[in-house]
Amino acid sequence: HVISNRQVKDTNKEYESIILLIRNPYDAIIADANRRWTRNHTNLAEIDAFRNYTNWSKLVFRSARNWAKLAETWLRRDKPLIVVKYEDLKSDLVNQMKRVLTFLKVEYSEEKLVCVNNTNQNTFKRNYQVDEENKYDYYYY
Repeated sequence: HVISNRQVKDTNKEYESIILLIRNPYDAIIADANRRWTRNHTNLAEIDAFRNYTNWSKLVFRSARNWAKLAETWLRRDKPLIVVKYEDLKSDLVNQMKRVLTFLKVEYSEEKLVCVNNTNQNTFKRNYQVDEENKYDYYYY
């Protein structure tokens, strides 16, 4: 059973095991704002959309706090759990898939993992280069 953060209503529901896929909360907040303001998964909102949004700082703070609370809730569960970071999944798909499949006790072949890696076409990515050292400067002025 797969649930997203938008579907979680009752974290007390019983699950056999948990795969917690997390993303850097600030990157997730920015990505969500881009999606909402452009109504598209691959476009970038204009910088003025961020600058003119009077509650941007409050939204970032509230969203980061909610992210931490949700992650902590799942991490405290007394169930088998694996944490997969979105950034690691993007940068090392095959090894992360091996981790998940091993956790799930699912047999896999190297051939299928090569296929997974080769079909990773980045179709739903925003087309821009990120300066990792200064990446938040664009959004926080």
